[in-house]
Amino acid sequence: MAEVAALRQALTDLDVTVSQLWITYFSVGGNCDAAHIARYLAGDGDAADPVDHDHIIAALNDLYFDRGLDHPLAYGPT
Repeated sequence: MAEVAALRQALTDLDVTVSQLWITYFSVGGNCDAAHIARYLAGDGDAADPVDHDHIIAALNDLYFDRGLDHPLAYGPT
């Protein structure tokens, strides 16, 4: 799935772990546990619903912003 590949690439680009991502994800309103996020990003778990997927994107974009970078990941359709 291309959108999950983009999320995995963002983790690599940012050099953050799933645990670090989960903390930011939770702070922006995400409800899944870290294990679910890890399985989703690995392609081994259930698909994230659109809201949770956007929370993951929001968390990654916040991490990019914290590093002085733009928000490169697009949110899903509303």
